[in-house]
Amino acid sequence: MLLACLLTVAIETAVFFLAGYREPRQLQTAALVNAISNLSLNVLLALAWSCFRLRLADPRAPAIYLLEAGVVLFEYLIYTKACRPGARLFFVCLLANLLSYLAGRLVF
Repeated sequence: MLLACLLTVAIETAVFFLAGYREPRQLQTAALVNAISNLSLNVLLALAWSCFRLRLADPRAPAIYLLEAGVVLFEYLIYTKACRPGARLFFVCLLANLLSYLAGRLVF
């Protein structure tokens, strides 16, 4: 779980940096928000499996995509406090999450 979190934080913070969000506050927000959302989602997935034998992380299960969409919205709302809100910020948030999700699927 820790490696997945580190991978997510590295990828998504790098996407924000490459997209022009380079102020320390913006990058710190990106790193912190991603650590919180990644660990929260992974704990939720682990609990769903251990308590109910639900494989929500399975890419064939639509639930993972709904959960990821919720993560994108949560992160975007937090990012609006450190960055200028708008379509560009939402797109960067969506792209960062898509890239980290795909990297996670490849690695884990």
